[in-house]
Amino acid sequence: MFRNFFYALKAEGLFERQFRVSPFPVSLPGIDQSFLDRLGSALLDFYRALDLLYRDPPPGHEFVRFYLDRGKPADLLALGLARRFRQDLPRLLRPDLLLTPDGPVLTEMDSVPGGPGLLLALSRIYRDAGQGGMIGGPEGILEGFAAMIRSQEPDPVLAIVVSDESEEYRGEMNLLASGLSMAHFPTVCIHPRELHFDEEGLFVQAKNGPLRLNILYRFFELFDLPNIPKAEMMLYFAKGGKVRITPPLKPWLEEKAGMALWHHPVLRPFWIREMTEEARELLDDLIPQTWILDPSPIPFSATLSPPVPVGDRFLRDFSGLFGLTQKERRF
Repeated sequence: MFRNFFYALKAEGLFERQFRVSPFPVSLPGIDQSFLDRLGSALLDFYRALDLLYRDPPPGHEFVRFYLDRGKPADLLALGLARRFRQDLPRLLRPDLLLTPDGPVLTEMDSVPGGPGLLLALSRIYRDAGQGGMIGGPEGILEGFAAMIRSQEPDPVLAIVVSDESEEYRGEMNLLASGLSMAHFPTVCIHPRELHFDEEGLFVQAKNGPLRLNILYRFFELFDLPNIPKAEMMLYFAKGGKVRITPPLKPWLEEKAGMALWHHPVLRPFWIREMTEEARELLDDLIPQTWILDPSPIPFSATLSPPVPVGDRFLRDFSGLFGLTQKERRF
């Protein structure tokens, strides 16, 4: 049976590397459909709040941009802040969960995840082998991906753009594109070099002639953008509203340091104000204490512990020292 699995996956252009595959779907302790549904809603809530925090930081929260902007080109940051993209959020999110004796722990949030085509292939093979129990069913990832695209473009003609840097995922993205074309809407999986343009927008050369595109799923990281052929062309038509690009062109939402902001004490009131209680409680349980290592003499993450009483309030961070009178500074 293992051999049949291996050859079935190889026929789809998957599993070029050595891989261990179970002959049946595996149940993971503490992880079921209810948990994943709640986690998906919580992650979307977090991304929405993090995007708001970055775009419109409240007074005293400017350090968020200081951290999330590090190493990123100014023109790309400015593009992400454009009014046209203000409401855009990543809609396909993959949490990396580490199983521990105390339950799962969230180690990473990936908004440009690999694996949807591989999951589709495995789910179909399990179905054909008479196995059940897959969360979402054998076509669940295909249906979910199609719904995600339609939520951004009601009548989509989609190109999944896979760069050289993501080449090892091309097989599974081809499989995903084929499934979308057969069951939902026109979809092609292409290299960036296959994109063409005219005054009306972007298109690719298909078997029956030019195929006009209105949405791109970019399967490459934004930090690879300088190496992506025809990147400027994609950005030009996205800025002009001729094509949508998802995941959005917001590098701060791909910054791994974003998760390290969750437990920052200065940001706690913001998370409480902008997120649901259910989402906060779940992420409190899942996200371990995480810090950004900052060599500054007094980094933005520095806090006073225990909080220092001043009159009828407590100072929890060094920014609270500003505005105190000379008398109040005498601790």
